[in-house]
Amino acid sequence: MLCAFIAGGVPRLLPAARTGSSAQHGAQCSRRPRTPTVLCSATPSVSPACVVARDSLLSSIRGTGRGVESPAETTAAVMEAIDTLVDACAGHQGDDGGDWVNRLAGRWRLLFSTETGLTALMGGRLPLVSAADVYQLVENGGALKNVVEFSRTSTADSTPVRSADSPNPAPAGSLIVSVEAVPNAAAAPVRRMDFVFRRTGVRWGATGGFDLPFAVGRGHFDVLHLDEALRVDRDANGWVNVYAYDGPATRCTVGG
Repeated sequence: MLCAFIAGGVPRLLPAARTGSSAQHGAQCSRRPRTPTVLCSATPSVSPACVVARDSLLSSIRGTGRGVESPAETTAAVMEAIDTLVDACAGHQGDDGGDWVNRLAGRWRLLFSTETGLTALMGGRLPLVSAADVYQLVENGGALKNVVEFSRTSTADSTPVRSADSPNPAPAGSLIVSVEAVPNAAAAPVRRMDFVFRRTGVRWGATGGFDLPFAVGRGHFDVLHLDEALRVDRDANGWVNVYAYDGPATRCTVGG
């Protein structure tokens, strides 16, 4: 059984199971919205060494603020923990007939990143807002969206907006980068997804939004580790992202 990891908090065990539908996935523990969490699920035939390595990685990224507050020595320790995880779990990450592509589908919440542009964005470089949720939505068929949700920074003249059914502040807006991704069979046994940037947009409120004119380029990312609750990727620039599975994907579009 995997642990539920709350970033900056303490791992705890949960008997939740990952399923393919939103209704089935609904049997989860209660949690505060927009809190980085790994929802636990059973993983068959995982070796004790793999479990230890996974827990060690989660411990190493605790308190790093998703990589924003990670000095060089801490980042080096995280990278070492990732290498150990990949080696320890190699026997459970082999050829699965391409099923790993289907298992990417869902919402993946960011726990840690070495991507400098992303960490700068999460580090409060924008006035009046701060990064809240940071996640990736992967849908079957190759649609992939990277989303950064922003909350309003408290000021004397502003009050957080609250939704009707939640005591938590609604996001002030989102930055959404959309790509089309396909598996690269020629890269096997490396689990590689090639992608093309399609759209970069900004959204605010219920209906406001616009596209930005720099959705260009292409790249790839390699899936270093993938299980029912944790995923580790490395992209073409060598940047590493660690994600927690956070439920089925929901559609996220600019302007609605």
